[in-house]
Amino acid sequence: MAIRSIVLATGAVLALATVSVQAATVLPVSYDTPNGDGRAHGGSYNYWDLAYDGNGSTTTDRAALTGGLGDLTDGVIATQNWNQVENSSGTGPYVGWREMDPTLTFHYNQTVHLTSITLYADDADGLGAVYAPGGLTLNGTTYSFADPLGLAPNTFTVSGLDVTAQDFTFTINRRFPASWTFVSEITTTAAAVPEPSTTALALLGLTSLGLGYRKRNPKAPG
Repeated sequence: MAIRSIVLATGAVLALATVSVQAATVLPVSYDTPNGDGRAHGGSYNYWDLAYDGNGSTTTDRAALTGGLGDLTDGVIATQNWNQVENSSGTGPYVGWREMDPTLTFHYNQTVHLTSITLYADDADGLGAVYAPGGLTLNGTTYSFADPLGLAPNTFTVSGLDVTAQDFTFTINRRFPASWTFVSEITTTAAAVPEPSTTALALLGLTSLGLGYRKRNPKAPG
């Protein structure tokens, strides 16, 4: 019975390890991005990542922003088109890039198993030359987005990903003939990858218990 209990306990440890890698929404500890564009690049307003708290100028078009978090991960998802919520001060919810495919890197505090990325973006159907994003490129693979019907912000998700790392670099591809791509939020789902040493040590401890029991009880059934 004792050996059977040890086997059951071992199974429980493995089950816990399985549960620990279930995917959930995870927030990066920082992201790197080119700042949004604005009047300096022909915009009506400034579409900067003004809330960004890392390094770089948040009031300069296309400035390299590194080591912080900002508008793209603040939980604010725009529900109106860009012309209804943006302004000259750059405090609107969107980060907008003109005639470029911005490349971003999300950094996590541990290795994770990335399963999906979702962009919350404007789909103004050409109003102000703003269209829905055309797709997303990750690890050399481009995932295309269908152009939704209607004139409203929408969600664009790449699911079924199977990438394990601590840092993920991806490119948001604009949809031609768009001049502008506007994104208000980016979310990811991932699972933390358990440390191999944690499970190994637990199994080693259970195995030691089993061996100790058999030495004390040499006639115990297996």
